[in-house]
Amino acid sequence: MSTLSDKIEMIEKLKNNHDFQHLLNESFEVLKNPIIMYDTTDYNLIAYTEGIVTDDRFWNEITTNGTFCTESQEFFKEEGFIDDVANARVITFMLSDKLKYERISGKLFNKNNVHVANLTIVACNKSFGPDDPAVFEALCNLFSQKISVSRFYLDYETTHQESLIGKLIDGSIVDKELYAAQIAILYGGLKTNLYVAVLDTQCNPEYDKLTYFRDLFRGMQPAFKYAVYSNYIVIIISSDNIMLDIKKDLNKLNGILKRKNIYAGISSCFENIFELPMYYSDAVKALNFGLASHSRQQIYLYDKIMESPLT
Repeated sequence: MSTLSDKIEMIEKLKNNHDFQHLLNESFEVLKNPIIMYDTTDYNLIAYTEGIVTDDRFWNEITTNGTFCTESQEFFKEEGFIDDVANARVITFMLSDKLKYERISGKLFNKNNVHVANLTIVACNKSFGPDDPAVFEALCNLFSQKISVSRFYLDYETTHQESLIGKLIDGSIVDKELYAAQIAILYGGLKTNLYVAVLDTQCNPEYDKLTYFRDLFRGMQPAFKYAVYSNYIVIIISSDNIMLDIKKDLNKLNGILKRKNIYAGISSCFENIFELPMYYSDAVKALNFGLASHSRQQIYLYDKIMESPLT
């Protein structure tokens, strides 16, 4: 009988397999239960153990349709699975008396340690043994190693982050609980005190030009969150301070704004990212006020503008 160390060694020997599909098929020989891989945005199927015949509703749904339907996502929310995944370090059990089979979900991370995909193993062939959680976590870590060298998953992080920020600003997220795991990803790396900045590049607002600056800023201060929205570059800034220190907190960004003649409006401090629409609006007001004033400043703080006798 294989010991835990034997099984983990068997998983580690799979590292030379570059194809996710092949990895899942081979790992079935170790864990004896099937596994699906899907992204964090819309539960889009990436790969799954082939040749599996099961009566598990959710396995059959995603392998047939390529995603989970709204009803299934509501079920995951009501059973607390979305929150459990959001709060997990790597793996979490998905237990419910409404499920025929137990399952374990595991997070997969890209090079920036951003949660970009999931593995879920379903105990439809055999019950989980005492070694299975540790072996499954080792498999998740192996997948994360593969993902960390993938340019696709770095680009996926950018696209996902931008889409989520846009949804937050325009208020299209109605059921917040369904987005718990995605919001947890957005909070990742941010400090307690948040500010939103909107940047006007003062150039032809072609999307490729805006994305150039967005990526330039991200390279300089990667801890912040970035998006292009409504012809602005939007940055979610975080700080240890309730009062933003432009020179300290914006660091390299401050210099390039001056060199590239880019103007910014920055909101007051907030903590709940679901309040982004209000603070985005305040940042736009600060920017427009600053541009109308024809001052030589590059950065306009909403709090300072509210103190001005002209407002």
